[in-house]
Amino acid sequence: MKLKKFLALTSLFIFTTGAVNAMAENAKKIIIVGDSTACEYGYDDNYALPRAGWGMYFNEYVKDDIEIVNLAKSGRSSKSFKSEENYTQMLDSLSEGDYLFIQFGHNDQKKSSEEDLATRYTDPEGDKETEGSFKNSLYEGYVQKAVEKDATPVLLTPISRLKYNEDGTVNDSHGIYDDAVRELASELNVTCLDMTKATEDVYEINGEESSSAFHAIYKDNTKGKDGLDTTHLNHYGANVIASLVALEMERNDLDSLTNGSNYSGYTISRADFVKELVRLAGFEGEGEPFADAPDVKELTAARAVGLTVGTGDNRFSPDSPLTFEDMNRFIERFNTIKNEDVPEVGETGNVQESQAYDMYLKIYTALHTASGNVQSDDEIEKVE
Repeated sequence: MKLKKFLALTSLFIFTTGAVNAMAENAKKIIIVGDSTACEYGYDDNYALPRAGWGMYFNEYVKDDIEIVNLAKSGRSSKSFKSEENYTQMLDSLSEGDYLFIQFGHNDQKKSSEEDLATRYTDPEGDKETEGSFKNSLYEGYVQKAVEKDATPVLLTPISRLKYNEDGTVNDSHGIYDDAVRELASELNVTCLDMTKATEDVYEINGEESSSAFHAIYKDNTKGKDGLDTTHLNHYGANVIASLVALEMERNDLDSLTNGSNYSGYTISRADFVKELVRLAGFEGEGEPFADAPDVKELTAARAVGLTVGTGDNRFSPDSPLTFEDMNRFIERFNTIKNEDVPEVGETGNVQESQAYDMYLKIYTALHTASGNVQSDDEIEKVE
């Protein structure tokens, strides 16, 4: 089953200084509150392929004049988030014309300890007036607060976990928490982005093996499902899910906020991918430089050994997002040049999808573990 690929649509906007200033004065904000599936991450040494939240990539799918304020935090429920500094920031930041995107549920389910019962758990039963209920927490803590500031609340159901039933359908691990969000949105006439259904659909279409490509991977393979984190996204998956949020917005008459882009491919450029292959292989030499990357020595080395060819007009498009087809082609050449076992190829002559993705994981990890952006112990310990 092939991974879904989307074609990026890009536009170039040129403004005078006055136009930019006017835009800034009238800019709306989209404030995101939620849990680890949406939040920002730095490098976490527990992961071979690190976690990422969809909020990290959301700005790629909304209009340039909209500011994204991602306040989501790992491990928080709609209840526990209200004790956070980020909740105070939410209240202080909300203003007329803003949008508040509210996505909880993963941790509202937690009740396996006394601490969880006291700090995170909310009851999926009960209406918006029932103290201690999930609906009440969402309504009083978020929806009402947005309305009071003349901002627009938008409810999101939680994204699906990567868990399957025996028949290949995605397991509904949220119980009735996602139903509660839908019901509350209908009762209050608030927009609901059904991310549970959207992610379930993608996971069922792709199947378990291919959908695993969206998720983080632990260094310790005794964690998760043989090392696969079935809750948290990796950077690739976070970008995909961010694009799904934008698609759900367009289906719910919020298209005035989106920029019309779909997911652009892997979160790595053509040049960065080839540079990492050159470093891994130790390729040396100087080939003819590309016209659009004359000073990138790794690309000239790659050209010298036949790893890269370029176009008829001597261009390489180094900053373009790496496509799946690009990756297959580069890896096939890489293995041939290194005289290693060439991966099995399909009818199109491209390497097998799973083998190409394995190489992508190694290269992506190499690129991102050098950032030095390390998370706090508190954030590392938050599991959802």
